[in-house]
Amino acid sequence: MTAKAKAKDLSDVGGLAGGTETPINVMRERTAEVLERAVKDALDAATGEHGGDFRPELAVSELARIAPASMRAAGLGAAAPSLPPSFQEIAGPALARLTRRQRGEEKAIPLPWPSVSQQFGGGLWPGMHVLVSGTGAGKTQLALQAALHAATNGTPVAYIGLELDALQVFTRLAALQSKRVQWSALYRGECDEHAIADATDAAGALSGLPLYIEEAPPHAWPVSRLETLARAVRDKYPEKVPGSLPMLIVLDFLQLVGAEESNKRADLRERIGQAAYVARGIASSMNAAVLLVSSTSRANYATAAGKNQDVDAGFEANGSMCNASALVGLGKESGEIEYAADSVTVAVRRSDVTRTDNASCVVLATAKLRAGVPSFSTLAFNGTRFEEWPEARALVAVADPPKRNTPKRNTPKRNTAAARNAADADEAGEGGAW
Repeated sequence: MTAKAKAKDLSDVGGLAGGTETPINVMRERTAEVLERAVKDALDAATGEHGGDFRPELAVSELARIAPASMRAAGLGAAAPSLPPSFQEIAGPALARLTRRQRGEEKAIPLPWPSVSQQFGGGLWPGMHVLVSGTGAGKTQLALQAALHAATNGTPVAYIGLELDALQVFTRLAALQSKRVQWSALYRGECDEHAIADATDAAGALSGLPLYIEEAPPHAWPVSRLETLARAVRDKYPEKVPGSLPMLIVLDFLQLVGAEESNKRADLRERIGQAAYVARGIASSMNAAVLLVSSTSRANYATAAGKNQDVDAGFEANGSMCNASALVGLGKESGEIEYAADSVTVAVRRSDVTRTDNASCVVLATAKLRAGVPSFSTLAFNGTRFEEWPEARALVAVADPPKRNTPKRNTPKRNTAAARNAADADEAGEGGAW
């Protein structure tokens, strides 16, 4: 009997007429009957004439061939596979969006630093973006400042804080809005009544923004919630035409994502991989920029902090990098998804470069940009706010940069032993992550 005939014969078991809903127990019984018949036919096909021999591997292949058709014929399986959209079908919508971008009608999500916006080609375009840094570089404040700026400019934003509670998130945002108080001083109560008044004013100014805060305990927040939350934001802020209202989703941070109820034993690498898979789906289907904040592994901490003498990205005074690939793959258990991301940016805190107001220099190096070229910017960070500091490019530039596109790594001449020791001492004295 042919597979088609078998499928027709099995359809007599009883299909689902017109897509009528069937109780689960009835569906289970029908499925069991269909599969039982499919298994029998597969076993018969794998048994030689007169029962002379039996080939288990043939039984498996026959079952894989017969069962799907049998399930579809019984109204229990997925529809027969269909062709994907043709080039002609995708060309029209794609050209329409490109035209809107050329006219400035469809824009990237704005960033608060002009040099960084230029670095990303005008801002954050829809896609999966990874921000990597070690402790003390300010990755959380960087993400919050970007989120606040985007929401202030009308972009719907959802910030998922897996390390911070609601009080800390509010305090950090209020300090960013007021511009006159350090968030840590406000949080500890080491401030006067004017700071509280500023925080009160900030609360009023931010209350009407499309900014949503998800507070969750670390390792107890499953990645499936990411898609649910993103869908809720998009339903709240639908687009009139595709690309007209991008949204920003920030997950801070990647290594604290929890396991699903259905797979409690999933290890960190598996959870991070699932988060990346969901993030990419959100980016493509909901026109979102998904920013995944990632901590670096201990083995790569020196590189992320700009102290590894053997790994040199080759920063140049014009903002380019000779060996940008040296900074890709530094995240803890997230190296694989960095290679699949639309952008990978590493925040490198240079403790040997400071301003007169003691603000430290943070090199924001976009080592991978799918729709652009690697480059870096220099920002000043005072513990609460990042500001433009273009003059610092010359201070972090490599005096004798390595040759481009070669594996050779040269040590920047400016990094003297004294500077490195001072940087090590400074990092050792820090407490907690910014």
